[in-house]
Amino acid sequence: KNIYTNKNTQKEKEMNIIENAHVTLNNGNFSASIHPESIQKELQTLENHIGTEHFNMIRSNAIERYVNSFLRSIKKIERESLTQETIQKIRSEYVDSFHMTSLFASEVREAYKAGFDIDSEISQNSDGSLINHKISLLGVGSVSEILEDGRDNSVYYIVCESPNISRARRAMNLPEKDLHITIG
Repeated sequence: KNIYTNKNTQKEKEMNIIENAHVTLNNGNFSASIHPESIQKELQTLENHIGTEHFNMIRSNAIERYVNSFLRSIKKIERESLTQETIQKIRSEYVDSFHMTSLFASEVREAYKAGFDIDSEISQNSDGSLINHKISLLGVGSVSEILEDGRDNSVYYIVCESPNISRARRAMNLPEKDLHITIG
């Protein structure tokens, strides 16, 4: 793992916090939607590090993965009726789409089976309002692997920390999770 960070002052580091993030159910996972403005500094750090062309390529690849994942999640008959224009509209919605997964679908099923009320643990207060989570952005990381055919299979992400989400995972007897926002 590599971490790329700006040489920030303490005051600037304090700004790398997302306040009031809400974790909701999305495609079977519980995740927090992240607004691009909230992670602009980290996106710029990565783009400066790997170059604009490579940055644009990894974002484009990530968008295609999200779109394909979405298309696989809908019924085949519905998928076959989508026009290219509709698929392009879906693709454009993912351009500035980022999220931090807090619970994978398999963990959601496991927690429900064990009798946990996931909504009250991680998503909603007793009055139905959404729980506000604080997410600290620690820096940009990467994992790299060269495939057999010689292609670089690198993944870039923003390393995150959220005491509230970690506490909720422990309360549901789930293992620690390396929280992150995938960039591409």
